[in-house]
Amino acid sequence: LSNPKKVGQSQQLVQKYFNDWNIEFNKKAGFNDLRKWMHKKAMIQSIPVFPNYYKRDFNKFVEYGNFCISFDDLKKIVKSYVLTESQGIGMVINLVNFNKAREFSMQYVTFFDIKTREILFAVLTTGEAGGGGMVGHWAQGVEEGVRKVFIDQVYKRKYSNNGMIPSKLRLY
Repeated sequence: LSNPKKVGQSQQLVQKYFNDWNIEFNKKAGFNDLRKWMHKKAMIQSIPVFPNYYKRDFNKFVEYGNFCISFDDLKKIVKSYVLTESQGIGMVINLVNFNKAREFSMQYVTFFDIKTREILFAVLTTGEAGGGGMVGHWAQGVEEGVRKVFIDQVYKRKYSNNGMIPSKLRLY
């Protein structure tokens, strides 16, 4: 969360909002929505990787400025997942930043080889935050980033990198 007014409140925010954010994200851009948007009948839902967030150090969850996860850090995150599956292709939405100053969320939509945990494709998306309350406000940004940028601009158009996304949709 990029919000100078909340610096020092990282642990409290995580404990108070993380489970609610996850529930709301799944309502707005959950498995059934993704399957419908991607026109995939053969998708299966596995155990969520959400519980993996407990391993993260949240002392710096709130930052002064714009924050982004490097691709190397994203690779480490994906490698750390504890999964029951041993093969196939996994897809996960990795939240990166809720930017309060500019009112957008940033997230990676990441596809990876389950066996090797190698990232096959990842696109950094952003979406305008909006809606009511701390939970709904940021969930709308995630849903926009996944649906309007990843699904509509990348997946359906078969774009292969962030540079192909129209600049007006890249809020960073």
